[in-house]
Amino acid sequence: MSSSSVQVNPHFTKGRAGKNFLVSFRRQDKLPVAAFLIIPPLAEELNKSRRMLCRMANHLAELGFEVVMPDLFGTGDSEGDFADATWDLWREDLFDICTGLKANGYNINILAVRAGALLAYDLMSNKNLNCENLVFWQPVVSGDMWLTQFLRLKLAASIVNDTGSKETTKALKTRLSEGEAIEVAGYTVSPSLANGIKQLNLQNIAPSGCGKIFWLELIASDGKSVLPSSKKVLEKWNQSVEVHSETVIGQAFWSTTEITDADNLLLRTKTLLSVN
Repeated sequence: MSSSSVQVNPHFTKGRAGKNFLVSFRRQDKLPVAAFLIIPPLAEELNKSRRMLCRMANHLAELGFEVVMPDLFGTGDSEGDFADATWDLWREDLFDICTGLKANGYNINILAVRAGALLAYDLMSNKNLNCENLVFWQPVVSGDMWLTQFLRLKLAASIVNDTGSKETTKALKTRLSEGEAIEVAGYTVSPSLANGIKQLNLQNIAPSGCGKIFWLELIASDGKSVLPSSKKVLEKWNQSVEVHSETVIGQAFWSTTEITDADNLLLRTKTLLSVN
């Protein structure tokens, strides 16, 4: 899935809890000018997004970036199980990747997708990471809301399977807060992971140390603006940082039944970064 001018290097690197799988992309005919870290979405959204992320990685490499796309610990081809993953572990592993890129002389850029935006936000807020360009694709603005929607998959499955379960998302959250791991759609969510993600909310404080922020959302038809929840965040962030936000026509590739591309999103992202 790479162009002839882009070299793709899949490899493992040592993480805090085990080996993490990464794929790096770079042009073969010139040295990279900076690095781009791609922070993926979570759970099944990652599987649906992988093709789009690889295509974007190629575009970024063609622009002259060293692109690094990791599988978070316990996901994809990295070691560990999803049940072993914690939010702090993911953040620290990503920080280590950025530290390595900076040690090689690269300035950091980030593309974060869906709940990956929460990881990027946490990374910049808690680790004081400076970033030239921060690109969000359909960012999740509330970790607690993401957790609620994810737990609903379990409730929906109980209805389909006619298990007779009367549980609610509130009850499931209570079980998590009391230290019980819960299996949802084939993914075992640990109490530590749930606690870490539900505390994150993009409305809190705009990330500092960032050159430019691009906030892109997909819409089904022209004329629609970003989501109301996004508008609240943007209104607050624009008081202290400049955020370029816009909508792009395309399908929600992270949630479609079949693997789907959103070509307009790829091209628009590339254009914004090309003129930056």
